[in-house]
Amino acid sequence: MSEAPTWLEYNPGVLRLDAYATASLLRIAIRRGEADLADSAAIRLHRLCGPSVWRHLLFSAFEDVSVGSLDALLETTGIALGVAGRSVEGIEPHLGALARRLAEAPKDRSAICLMSAAWSHPAFEDARRVIDKASPAERLDLVAEADVSLTVRAIAAWRASGMRWRASAQGDLTDLMAVFAQLGVPADLILAARQGANLTHKPIVVMAPLVWLAACKGSNPAIVACPLSERAMMSGVPLCAFDRNTAIGKTAIRRLARQSQAVRDALRAFAPENRAQLVARSAAFYADGAPVSRRLDWEGSVALEVMGIEADMLRAGAALPGVQPILAAFRDNLGHLNIIRARLFRTR
Repeated sequence: MSEAPTWLEYNPGVLRLDAYATASLLRIAIRRGEADLADSAAIRLHRLCGPSVWRHLLFSAFEDVSVGSLDALLETTGIALGVAGRSVEGIEPHLGALARRLAEAPKDRSAICLMSAAWSHPAFEDARRVIDKASPAERLDLVAEADVSLTVRAIAAWRASGMRWRASAQGDLTDLMAVFAQLGVPADLILAARQGANLTHKPIVVMAPLVWLAACKGSNPAIVACPLSERAMMSGVPLCAFDRNTAIGKTAIRRLARQSQAVRDALRAFAPENRAQLVARSAAFYADGAPVSRRLDWEGSVALEVMGIEADMLRAGAALPGVQPILAAFRDNLGHLNIIRARLFRTR
């Protein structure tokens, strides 16, 4: 524990959160650009979980920041790799500063959207079958093929990486990184992707070089401000932190699906009864857990975001025509959801 008082000491609401809610708060504070909250959440998570907090920051760097700020991504990867698995004395001020760095950085969630589309969007089921049967060399050729859609290249990259794909894991990360180098991906990003893959074993890290090729190589992306839902707070904690990964969030979403006529009607129309709760959790997340305050805008980024959300919602069980109506119902009823969250948090 650091000797000097931190902002956390003056925020009793954050001190009441368990590890799941604190991890959620950290990720959402980073997305929304809430540097003070990200700082306090990172320190709280360190006190609850120890060195594993660095893994959370690394995930956020690749999932939420990515090529939106290569400097922040590379800095986080370097620091996380240096301290992973070790308890470092006096680390909290540096930990909080890194969380603030990620919160203040522009965001790009294209890597997670691309991974979701590559994993399960039905539009690419044929591509997944073909690539699953392809040789390692054929997969690498697809990754290098600029005329192939970004999602097909992502499927090939994931399959070529050697990280888990369905029931098997075949491929070689070194060969994939060599292809990225040949395509002109910066060497420091390739190194970060390799290190991140070795530490996390998560395929999202190999999406970052592909996104860089689409967003940054030979183009001039812009940083744009994004509208966010009004920040509802209780005891210094934004209620959107109680998302689909927390006990309060799951209960609140379930109650909203019962109490709100609009939400209930949308779920009944476009989701089977046995999958309605999974669909509701995904919709609540995209309504106020996933949006960012500033993002990298590049040609194709909006369409990729739509495809990634579709893939996630369809995987949960929604019908394709119902994705937007369900999301709209949740966005229109965030006030109701926050009332439920507040009651649950108050009585916890």
